[in-house]
Amino acid sequence: MVRRAKVGRPRDPERGRAVLAATLRLLAESGYHALRVDAVAEGAGVAKTTIYRRWPSKQEMVMDALSMRLGETRLQDTDDPVADLRRLTAVVYGQLAEDGADRTFPLLLAELLQFDELATVYRARFVEPARSRARYLIRRAVDRGQIRAEIDPEVLMDAVISPVLYRPLAIGGTAGPEFGLAVLDLVMTGARPRA
Repeated sequence: MVRRAKVGRPRDPERGRAVLAATLRLLAESGYHALRVDAVAEGAGVAKTTIYRRWPSKQEMVMDALSMRLGETRLQDTDDPVADLRRLTAVVYGQLAEDGADRTFPLLLAELLQFDELATVYRARFVEPARSRARYLIRRAVDRGQIRAEIDPEVLMDAVISPVLYRPLAIGGTAGPEFGLAVLDLVMTGARPRA
């Protein structure tokens, strides 16, 4: 006789979204170190067991919350790598600047990166894919003569992306997509082939 596995109720996606939204809210209020699953459960209006069934650790729950907040960055290549770099820059600035509304998300990232294991996972899941894409586009732009060959892709990337965190944290300004494109244009002025 073949025993069938019990099939429970299907997961309610609304509950999952409520948990992730509560996670982001509480992270912004009290930080990663003080984040407690029971507080997330209360904030989301679910039982703690609902959370533990979906996320075996606080770290995984936080990473999924960040994933929900950041969204996916899937951009198709065009025939112009510099135009593609502009689109990637606008998307990343839009994700990190929280629609340019406030400093909450950059502050949250700065706090999360103090935890080594969490920082490693965050970089692997969110930072490196965007940097890998940018490296690829920079190499294509070099091959097409749009960027000088001696330009270090790592320096170019750091020069473009750093203001999205510096501006809100250091001077209290916003750094939305338009600001990001202005930074990219300025950096590209120095990276283009000299006449």
